[in-house]
Formats: sequence, structure tokens, C-alpha cells
Amino acid sequence: MKALLASQFRKTGAVAGGYMGLFGFIADILSPIAPFSNYLFFASAFMVVFILIIMVIKSTLQEKMAPALVVSITLLVVSGSLYSLQGDPETDSTNYGVLATQIPALQSLQSSLGLIQEDVAAIRESTENIDQTTARTEQVVKQVEINTKENTEATIKVAEAVVESTKQIVGSLEEMQKGFTSLTQAGGVIANPTRPEQFYHNARIQELGGDYGNARQSYNKYFAFKLDFLDPHLRYQSFLKIQEGKAGAREIYSYLYENDPRSIVEYARILLFDAPQRTQMLEDFIKSNPDFAPAYYELSREYSQARKGTQSLSDKKAEYKVLQQFDKLVIEGKLFKYFVDKETVSKWVDDAEERLKSLSRVAQTLKTSPIKINSTILNSGEYVSEWQIQLIISEVTREIFYSIDDSIFKSTGMSNSIDQATGLAKPVSSFLFPGSVTNATIFVKYLDINNIMQGPYKIQFNATSEFIKKVKSMNTGGELISQ
Repeated sequence: MKALLASQFRKTGAVAGGYMGLFGFIADILSPIAPFSNYLFFASAFMVVFILIIMVIKSTLQEKMAPALVVSITLLVVSGSLYSLQGDPETDSTNYGVLATQIPALQSLQSSLGLIQEDVAAIRESTENIDQTTARTEQVVKQVEINTKENTEATIKVAEAVVESTKQIVGSLEEMQKGFTSLTQAGGVIANPTRPEQFYHNARIQELGGDYGNARQSYNKYFAFKLDFLDPHLRYQSFLKIQEGKAGAREIYSYLYENDPRSIVEYARILLFDAPQRTQMLEDFIKSNPDFAPAYYELSREYSQARKGTQSLSDKKAEYKVLQQFDKLVIEGKLFKYFVDKETVSKWVDDAEERLKSLSRVAQTLKTSPIKINSTILNSGEYVSEWQIQLIISEVTREIFYSIDDSIFKSTGMSNSIDQATGLAKPVSSFLFPGSVTNATIFVKYLDINNIMQGPYKIQFNATSEFIKKVKSMNTGGELISQ
């Protein structure tokens, strides 16, 4: 078999070597894609062993298998050489092959193949990154679900705690009202106070006893509980106005409101301003807090005779309207909850009821025109030369204006007498127009005591009707006033 192989190498060795060398070259060039040289080495080694086994077993096939053995041996030598010269693929990430490594010019031939390999690696790396990102995302989602569940459970617990806390606060307010009553009856300063009604009780006792420093500290400790009782604020403001003056008290409450902008503090702060700014602030406050009963009582006082001295009809209308709303809220139980001391709020209710009754008597009058006229005929012989129109207005006026048939308004002028309500000259309350006028529409408007224009009010005048009424009045000895 040795002679046969030697003979076969002489016949086909050169050709086989050339072809196998070409295969080895191609495999080496393709190394950036995959280790083809390795594959050829192991494949050719297997073929050599396989063919030798067949030739030993079947001697009759030796001559036929000899060319294949020569080719396999040649390929084994070529690929084995390349395989042995390659670097370790685990440590060399840029394996260009043996020939390309030794001959740099061959790397340009591999450039496209290298790019393909880089793209494949990049895709593989991106895929791995996506997998890792997906895994992290799943972990985050799971964590969010866990956190959401925990937050939901915590929110439920907080809501339950708020409800329970609200019940406790309501209970504490009722207890405080009861506790204050018992403390008031007992009297004396409480040593080591801990509850809000105890601090408030001490503040009042210390204030009455002239211990203003400790009284102020007790008030501040009471307010730290942030309770919605109004009378402690009212007493504290009276205390501050004595100690700091009204401007100082207003400054202190402005500071309190900045740090505690609750409705009760805002309302208490408003009380320290002067009218008319206070009136406007109360009206704005009620718009934002329509169920805050104490604000209605205070606003009613803004229009009352006690503060106005002399009320205009618009003042009476406004006072009546606000008192009606206040009475409604009292019935609905939206007043007493703001007071520790029931005696104070009871005085409010009694005062409001008294004023409401008084205004109810003139409620119908408030809905009608405040102006009536009394006409007088001024004769010139047998003919009516002029009509004198006397204006009877049911409130104090500063000046009166009239117009016939809604033309230009004229002032009736001012008299020489002084109005005791205003301290100013009284306006003339009458005017004349020609007796030739048979029918006319008289428009009257006036400045009320607050210097606010009221009207115009429209009055129909018929000369014939007025003449007949005047004759009847003269025959009965009475005086006729028409509207």
C-alpha cells in the first residue's frame, strides 16, 4: 500500500496540493466570519482516518480510494498548518486569519466580511441589551406593582386614619365646649395645662387678673391647636388692641394668616380692618365661604343703624337680606359650632332676631318706591298758572334731581336750613312746572345719606286727575298725597 500511495502522490500530488491550497486560502480569508480552517482540519482528519480504515479492510478498493486519500492528506496538511498558526479565539476578538495577519494588504479584501461580522456582533450585542433591558423593565414593572399595592394600602390606611381623626376632632370640640363650661364655673388658673380649653381658660383668667405676659403665652399655646372656634379670636383681638393698638393687632393677624390660612383665621383678620374696606372683604369672604354663619352676622352689622347712625333704604334692604340668610344658617346648625362660650353666640342670635323683627315691619315698604308726590295748584285768576310738585322721600337725602319726560335732570337746589342727620344744607323738596301741562312722566333720583345715587324713579302725572283729587281733598278738609 506504501508503493501505491507513493505512486499516487507522484501522479496527483501537485494538482491536489494546488486545489487544497486554494481551499485553505479561501478558508483563511473567511476567518472573520467563522473559523473555516478549523472546520477543514477536523473534516480532513476524519476523512483520512475513514479512508485508511476502508483500504485496510477492503484491499480490493485500495487503488480506487488512493486518490481520495491523497486529497484528504493534502487538505489535512494545509488546514492543519493554518489551524496551528491561528490565535486563540477566546482571547483574540479580531481574528482576521493567518495570511491576512501576516499580509496587511489582504485585510482590505476582508473589509466587507469584517463589517458583516461587526454588524452581526452589534446585532447580537443589541439583542443581548434588549433582553437585559426587557428583564430590567419587567423587574421595574413588578416593583411598581408592588409599590402601587403598598401605596394603595397606605392610602386606605391614611383615609381611615383621617376619618378616625375627624371623629376624634369633632369629639374633642364637643368635649372642649363642655370642659370650658365646667372650668368657667370652677375658676382659677390651671397648673400644667395640656388641653386647648385649659390654655384658653388660663388666658382669660390671666387677662382679667392683669397678667398680660402669661395671658399672651396661653393664647398662643391655645392657637397652636388650630381649632375652628371664633370667640377665642375675638377675645384675643380685644386683648391685642389694648396692648398693640388696632394697627398692631392687624399686623399680628396678617402674620398668623400667612402661616395658617384657614377660613377662621382669615375671617378674624378681616374684622381688624375699617369700613368700607371691611364691608367689601366680608362680602368677598362670604362668596368663598357661603356657609360661614358668623360672617353674615358681622356683615349685617355693617349695614345696621348701630354702625351707620342714619341708615339709607339700601342699608336697610341689605341688612334685612343678610339677616334672613343668617337666620337660615342658625336653624341649620351652622353657627354654634364656632363658639366655645355659648353665652356670646346667644347674644348674637338675640340681637339678630330683634333687628330682623324690626325690619320685617317695613319689609313691604322696602319693596315699593320711596317717592310720593303732593301736587298743589297755583292759580292766576280763573286759570291754573302752575303746578307745584312736592316730593316726599322716605329717607334722608343729600340732593334731589328731577326730569320731565326723561329729559335733562335738574337739581331742586339747596335750602337755607341744616339737616341734623347729615350736618349739611337740606335739599329743596319741590319744583314747579307750567299749568298748561296736562300729562307728564316725572323722573326723580337723589343722593342718599351715603352719597350713593338712587333711582331714577318714574311717577305718572295727569293734570285732570290731580285737579279732581285736589277738589275732593279741599271739600273733605284733608290733604291728598299721590304717588
